Amino acid sequence: LAAARLGQRDHEPVAELEAICRYLSDFVVSDTGNPATLFHLALKYNLDDFAEKASQQILERLRKSNATEWARIVYLDVLGQNAKAKALWEKMYVKLSQENLLKGVLEHLLLCGNQG
Repeated sequence: LAAARLGQRDHEPVAELEAICRYLSDFVVSDTGNPATLFHLALKYNLDDFAEKASQQILERLRKSNATEWARIVYLDVLGQNAKAKALWEKMYVKLSQENLLKGVLEHLLLCGNQG
């Protein structure tokens, strides 16, 4: 469900697959790239520890510049009935609310809806 809504093709982004391979070999999660995509892929491939580390990065690195994109990716996994995504979504929502990021997400969504 999430992959279809994200518009993903049958293959995964190379940078994200490299990050997963690095984690599997060295147990290191890169602090660059998109942790929301990494979280999504970790759920897809049942990499629970990797999903947990990616979710921590999402919460640590959540900013106005990435909030809409990352929230959309995580919420699509919530719609897919994933419990880990639901738990992360609840934490993201709290952070979005507390740090006044929710307004920026809403404004971005309203602008995107007006461009179609």
